[in-house]
Amino acid sequence: MVNLYLKPERIKYQIPKVLPSETIQIKIKFNAPPYSDSVISRWKIIDPGGNFVFPDKYGIWCQVEAVGM
Repeated sequence: MVNLYLKPERIKYQIPKVLPSETIQIKIKFNAPPYSDSVISRWKIIDPGGNFVFPDKYGIWCQVEAVGM
């Protein structure tokens, strides 16, 4: 079973302006649940006006296999 409880350290992250041919690296810290599970965090990019960038696309996501202690 996959649930959606992989929590980012913050809700919003500032992404620098880049040209179409450039790449950047984004680092995000997550807090996983205190129990074993497969957890996912899903993200969409918004512009400064609060509008979705590529609104018809799924966005990016991260899945982690958390191991409870």
